[in-house]
Amino acid sequence: MYCRRLGFDPDEHGLAVISVGGVGSLAKWCRLFTTYGIPTYVIFDNGTADDANGARRNDLLATIGVPEEEREELMGTSELRVTATWAVMGVDFETCLRGYFGDAYDVLDQEAKSASPGAAGKPLRARTIAEQLPLTEGTEGRDCLAELVQRLRTHTLQDE
Repeated sequence: MYCRRLGFDPDEHGLAVISVGGVGSLAKWCRLFTTYGIPTYVIFDNGTADDANGARRNDLLATIGVPEEEREELMGTSELRVTATWAVMGVDFETCLRGYFGDAYDVLDQEAKSASPGAAGKPLRARTIAEQLPLTEGTEGRDCLAELVQRLRTHTLQDE
């Protein structure tokens, strides 16, 4: 949704955005896709719910080629960090976006929670927020998301 709102339709370029069931599975899937020559851009967050000691994120960072001396700092970031082949959203996706969009994110989140309560409503809330979050030119949040979209675009178009 954010890609489309920022002028890039992943479907038009054969880009699939897939969930792999948490950061613990990312390294495995990244290795599989890479082995078969499938271009892969990894996006993950630093949520600790299924990785309290950081071992899974460390494995992922090693898999995507991040030097050991940089991993601890990346696992502690609260920001969105974007590179040519991967991106990390600090803390977790929601907290990261809330940090960039503040009250606008909170208001949309509360409205979406009222419309779709419970854990099952989380994907619907995320979609509602993505559709309505103000992506005003020149704001830090929009700029960060635009950088991510540009990296996805560049990564995808290189392989066409």
